[in-house]
Amino acid sequence: MDFASIKTAVVCLSDVGGAFTNEENAINITREANQFYAVLRKDYPGRFGAFATLPLPYVEASINELKYALDTLQLEGVMMLSNNNGVYLGDPSLDDVMKELNKRKAVVCVHPTEAPGDKDFKTLNFPGFLLNFVFDTTRAITNMIFNKTVQKYTNIKFIFAHMSGTAPYLMERLSLGLLERQTQSKLPIEKIVNKVSNLVSPTTIAESTTHVNKVLSSFYYDTALSSAPATISAVGKLAGLEHIVFGSDYKYAPEFVDKISTRFLFDNKDITSEDRMKIERDNALRLFSHLK
Repeated sequence: MDFASIKTAVVCLSDVGGAFTNEENAINITREANQFYAVLRKDYPGRFGAFATLPLPYVEASINELKYALDTLQLEGVMMLSNNNGVYLGDPSLDDVMKELNKRKAVVCVHPTEAPGDKDFKTLNFPGFLLNFVFDTTRAITNMIFNKTVQKYTNIKFIFAHMSGTAPYLMERLSLGLLERQTQSKLPIEKIVNKVSNLVSPTTIAESTTHVNKVLSSFYYDTALSSAPATISAVGKLAGLEHIVFGSDYKYAPEFVDKISTRFLFDNKDITSEDRMKIERDNALRLFSHLK
């Protein structure tokens, strides 16, 4: 951190790699991790914040752990995976957890994991983080939009890792999918446009697009392995540079990979030094003002 001129880092356990083999195991791992974070913050005052880990998809255990982590340990927020054993964010079964997070105006960092069945797809010899992860984030966001998670829990501030996968670039398709849901059409995707145009008004179409745009622009986006100028520009136009925060995948990604990704941000000629300071520091401090 000193070498990289990082004063304070908010850390979390990302993909647990299938370690939650059962509820008891999940409870034990998350408690140990959260207590470790608390000790880390105490031993290095001002250098670390932490997102708590929850034993999802076990709802009651997760509520107990978030109360302990946020109310007792005073951690900065929680980390949630895009899916837990196939239960995606936005699933109604997680509503009780979302209610507790909403009550606390929590900051939730969402990190992807592989979707069920991804590891069995061996036709293309790509590592999971390359494509599967970013598309699983997109699945989670889509499920949240379709199930109105963000509208129901307006006090939660969501940060999506890796600039949220592909969601900002699929906004039009997500708007179309939402309309398809609303019209309960069962037509193939290539026929949805004609079906929608017959059933809904231009006003309804505009409302759907505006809604999806509003949801996506309310999110925060971290730059981990996603800081190329074109990516910064696209997300900046959607949500504003004020909603982009610096992130890294260290130590999961090799150090040289993080350095290359960070170099994109430093060399970006399309943003000002003031914009860069927002991304590197100021935007995060708006979420975690006590870490100044």
